[in-house]
Amino acid sequence: MTPFERFFEQDFQAMLDSVKHEPGLFTSPTLRIEDASWDRKAALLIWRAGEREAKKQRATVFEDLLG
Repeated sequence: MTPFERFFEQDFQAMLDSVKHEPGLFTSPTLRIEDASWDRKAALLIWRAGEREAKKQRATVFEDLLG
């Protein structure tokens, strides 16, 4: 098994399974991310990672401004 196959079959599946309800994801309160397709869950994981990175970058800029 290659490293990618191991990631896809083990780590990625576990990450998808870890996606739980998050208030404010959808405009409709009846939609639940737990019930979404795997690709929507994957998109949420990517979005979260992007948000974390953007937050880190904003913090770095702020720290640079404060010197």
